[in-house]
Amino acid sequence: MFRAWPLVLAQYPEARLVQAGSGDMEGKIIELIKELKIEDSVELKATISHDAYIKEFKKAEVVVCPSLAEGLGIAFIEAQACGRPVVGTRVGGIPDVITDGENGLLIEPRNSRAIAEAIIKLFKDKELAERLSERGLETSKRFAWENVIGKIGGIYEKCSQK
Repeated sequence: MFRAWPLVLAQYPEARLVQAGSGDMEGKIIELIKELKIEDSVELKATISHDAYIKEFKKAEVVVCPSLAEGLGIAFIEAQACGRPVVGTRVGGIPDVITDGENGLLIEPRNSRAIAEAIIKLFKDKELAERLSERGLETSKRFAWENVIGKIGGIYEKCSQK
């Protein structure tokens, strides 16, 4: 993500990147930010509560999670529920949440240029960003607890009848 940021700044110098959470990579992240000379446009929020995390999603113009491995991608569902367009990688369960061009954008992992291009595309094309946000909001409803619990209950019911 950070290596993509100078490419975004070249076209949108006023853009700001908020990184929520950092784990054991915080020191390396800080070094990379300094190396890339993007300190003025990046805000690190290493330790952040879930409520604050959701508030950041609500403020974001685009939510990007360039995961290298992911089970389901709860962060994407949460961002979609906040009405934000999402950019994710084609790994793990992320394509189960994001359909490329329908409710978000999918990119290949470890591709800084693709990350930057996706962000710039959404900054430039407000209609696309809005359409992805609206469809993402609909997608997030599929994962609402009442829907998930109902489906699981149906599975248990079918299994207990055999």
